[in-house]
Amino acid sequence: MKRIKSRFLIYLMIVALSVTFVFVTTASSVYAQKQKTIGLAMHFLQDDWALTMKRGVEEVAAKYNYKLFVTDANFDPARQMEQVESLITRRVDALIVVHLNTEEILPVLDKAKRRGIAVVGSGLPADIFYEKGYLSNLWTDNHIMGLLAGRKMADLLALKGKDDAKIAIVDAPITMYAIQLRVRGFKFATVEEYPKMKIIVEEKAGTIEEAMRVTENLFTAHPDLDAIFATYSTALIGAARAKQARNKMDVVLTGVDNDKEVCKLVKLGVIDGAAVNNGYAFGKQAVEIAHDYLENNKRMTTPYYIPGPLLTAENVEAFYQEYFAEPLSAYMGK
Repeated sequence: MKRIKSRFLIYLMIVALSVTFVFVTTASSVYAQKQKTIGLAMHFLQDDWALTMKRGVEEVAAKYNYKLFVTDANFDPARQMEQVESLITRRVDALIVVHLNTEEILPVLDKAKRRGIAVVGSGLPADIFYEKGYLSNLWTDNHIMGLLAGRKMADLLALKGKDDAKIAIVDAPITMYAIQLRVRGFKFATVEEYPKMKIIVEEKAGTIEEAMRVTENLFTAHPDLDAIFATYSTALIGAARAKQARNKMDVVLTGVDNDKEVCKLVKLGVIDGAAVNNGYAFGKQAVEIAHDYLENNKRMTTPYYIPGPLLTAENVEAFYQEYFAEPLSAYMGK
């Protein structure tokens, strides 16, 4: 009888251990299955907009326990396509892309969609978003940003009596639809509203140093230049530094983006106005949209717009505190 009881107890212990093992193994398997992946393909990661967007993506991805893969194309469209292809091969569940060349990237995004990957685009033309059926298309109204920067420039030129102003544009060395819209908005608020104003030259620059050289050459070639519009952060910072170096403080300078250095130069009065492109909100919302789809099968039926104001010397400190979570004075001496 004692032998029977002992054997029965051993049997119960074996069963209990087996059940525990199965439960732990099953729980671990379920947890592993629940951890989904997101691929973030960035156009480049050298400015504050890109870095704050990445931070927004990382924070929300961590909140929902997503594994994140991040790539940096460093302004190379061919490299970005290779990186997106790699993320597709990894079979990520969602793909967030800040693209460089709209026409080139679309076939790759279509491939991702066919593989069942939720594609969250950015800055795509609205008709393409509706046609392709991507999960969402995040959008800062780039036309409005160009319009705000142009209107600020036109107002300042009008105060100077420069209704026949000569204007230059320093643009990006890539074909990005969002930046094209900024230029359209800018032109509408300046040369289309004020027919005597003329855009006498349009240049391109991919780094701050290039933008500085391009702007210095503009000052040399066009000593009567009245204003410059820079389409994105690198061009804007480079143009501002050249304006400082040449002591061309009478030249009106406006543009788009809100890097720390841009905010500093706005506060110093070197940049007369910069339209905000809110990278942090952009990144957070991109993951929220992906999460709503992956967990609740919820789709965005229209593009998601992220608003942004025009930075001036009067409001830049309040914006900087909210955006970078520190006072602007902490950066001003750098």
